[in-house]
Amino acid sequence: MKKRLQLCFILFIFLHFGSFKLSSQQVNSIYFLENIPARNLLNPAFQPVSDFYISLPVIGYTQVDISNNSVALNDLFYKQNGQTISFLENQNGINHFLSKLQPISVLQTDFETNLLSFGGKTNDIGWNFSLIEKLNIKTSFPADMFKLILAGTPDILHNAYDLSSLEIDTLLYTEAAFGISKQVNDKLVVGGKIKLLLGSTNISNVNQKLNLNAGLENWNLVAQGSINTSYSSNALFSNFSLMPNDLNNIFKFTGMGLAFDVGAIYKLSPRLTLSSALLDVGFINWNKSPKNFNYKTDFNFNGLAQLTSTMSTNQLNQSLDRFNYMSQVLDSVVTAFKNATQIDSTSNSYQTSPTAKLNFGIEYALWQNWLHIGCLSHTKLYHRTMTEEITMSAITSPTEWLNASLSYSLFNGNFASIGSSVAITTGIFQWYIGADYIPFQKADFKLSTFYPSLSGITVPLPYQTKAYNFSAGMQLVFYKLDKKQREKLRHVRKLNDWNGLHEKLSPSNDCNCYFN
Repeated sequence: MKKRLQLCFILFIFLHFGSFKLSSQQVNSIYFLENIPARNLLNPAFQPVSDFYISLPVIGYTQVDISNNSVALNDLFYKQNGQTISFLENQNGINHFLSKLQPISVLQTDFETNLLSFGGKTNDIGWNFSLIEKLNIKTSFPADMFKLILAGTPDILHNAYDLSSLEIDTLLYTEAAFGISKQVNDKLVVGGKIKLLLGSTNISNVNQKLNLNAGLENWNLVAQGSINTSYSSNALFSNFSLMPNDLNNIFKFTGMGLAFDVGAIYKLSPRLTLSSALLDVGFINWNKSPKNFNYKTDFNFNGLAQLTSTMSTNQLNQSLDRFNYMSQVLDSVVTAFKNATQIDSTSNSYQTSPTAKLNFGIEYALWQNWLHIGCLSHTKLYHRTMTEEITMSAITSPTEWLNASLSYSLFNGNFASIGSSVAITTGIFQWYIGADYIPFQKADFKLSTFYPSLSGITVPLPYQTKAYNFSAGMQLVFYKLDKKQREKLRHVRKLNDWNGLHEKLSPSNDCNCYFN
């Protein structure tokens, strides 16, 4: 039992703090790839290169993203004397783990997949429509929660823990979006997108108060907060299944709302381009089968003396016995909490919001656009916590059929990963793949550690990064001009940009069009 408690706790940390890296709700390395339609999701001012494109379900666009702002795998497991040990093995490991925690640690897991999308460009107007299924799970953990679990009550009389930032928000919804962009002049492009949000599942909580004063013999807990839920039993991905039992029930929604994106691109000089976008500003109103639970408690628990009297000081200092001790304490606390807590249940509609995001990009062109240098700032705001990532990129587009980038993300990379993306067009098929955190180092985790029946199976895990994401897709792209004509126009455009020129090409035998 003692070993199971320890392993369960390790697994909890392992899963929730960046070890199982599957996710930042976008792949920054594709931001500067000019020839893929998916980058319009990062800035609605970006216009497609093709005259028309269509992306099919799932294979057209899929993205997975997991990140946290506190620790990496090497903060949980590390080498010592030729052996791999966990941070729980000694006090130095525990102290190191606690020192890495932010005051509020935020874990974010996102999964997005395309249901249908298409768009195009006519002269200076770009347009697009997309239908995307999105799953967002955001959890925030106060550092005090881990201090309580790992350090317990070092002061005999009084230890204050603020746990009010312990929150979770699970959101599953379908996003139907229509966007339009316009090239205002030779320097400025503006774009916007309106989104209809159709919610399938939401579980969220907010703590106004969750404060614990703990001593060796007496605990006092003051709590006030609420939990809201709304879901359809037939929602997509319900019961951890990718498809519901009845396909006719996919679009039975319990919430509805609106959101918008706005963006702009400004060419400051022939070589220097600025871009910015504000994304996912909106709400979902949950009004079908909502459930609300408002809780309030203020109670004292003094049953610890009896528990601790049967355990020696040396036993309390051992990690395995600490977890055995904590399990007994938590069982008693839960019982006392149930007896002393007032819970009111209602069925009122409520609102939630998707995570708002702000992108700001700077791009500098070298060698007649054969090489670009880009910098992207990506900011997300979740409740009371703002997370930031800055990605530096080198981008090359030597031909129309090839666009590639190499990048490094400053905050989550930990100098242990690189990012890369590549887009290739072959005929009417365009493929792209990208990731921001491709690790230099990985650890082979044996699944038999927790599941003996899976002996011999290992999973490679990033060792020093706090995040991992992945995006890939395939589109069918169509042009009015053939490849040779497009390359000619592309070359003229690059020369014009390089020399600071702006002109229209008259129709010719080679090209029955003009280019701005």
